[in-house]
Amino acid sequence: MKTDFEEYEYDGAWYGKEEVCFNGTPYDVDVQIDSDDEDDIPETAKNLLEELTDKLDGLTEKIAESILGYYNSRREELGFSDTDSKEYPEVDHAREILKTVTLIGITIPDQDDYDDTAVSFVFDCTWDKENGVGVCLIGDEIDEVGPQDIAL
Repeated sequence: MKTDFEEYEYDGAWYGKEEVCFNGTPYDVDVQIDSDDEDDIPETAKNLLEELTDKLDGLTEKIAESILGYYNSRREELGFSDTDSKEYPEVDHAREILKTVTLIGITIPDQDDYDDTAVSFVFDCTWDKENGVGVCLIGDEIDEVGPQDIAL
C-alpha cells in the first residue's frame, strides 16, 4: 500500500489516518508516528507503516492469540472464570475473540529506541470499553498485551 504522508500533521508526533485490512475487514485507523522531527516523518517509520499495512492480515492469528491470552487472564483476575458472565463470557478460540475487538489505531514508536522494528495496535473491545486492548510487537513477535495505553 502506498501512503500519502502529505496528509499527516505534526503535533508532538505525526498523526494521520489510514485504511488497513485486519482479519479480512477494512478499518479506518488513526496512525501516530512518534518523532521529534517536526519537519519530516522518518523514512524508517514510513517504510515500516507501508510494510505493516501490506502484511497486517498475516499477523491476525498471532495478534488474536495474544488478545485471547490477555482476555482470559483479565477474566480470571476479575473473578469471571467460574461463572457464565455477559461481560466476560468464556471464549475458547482466538478467532472468537476477534469478534469482540475493533482496530482503531496504529502507533509507530521512535525506531531509534529499538533493536528491531516496533509497532503497536490499539483496539476497542466489547469487554473493557474503558481501557480497550493494546498489542505491542517487536519484529514479528508479541512483546506486550494490555490496556490501550501501552500502545499509545
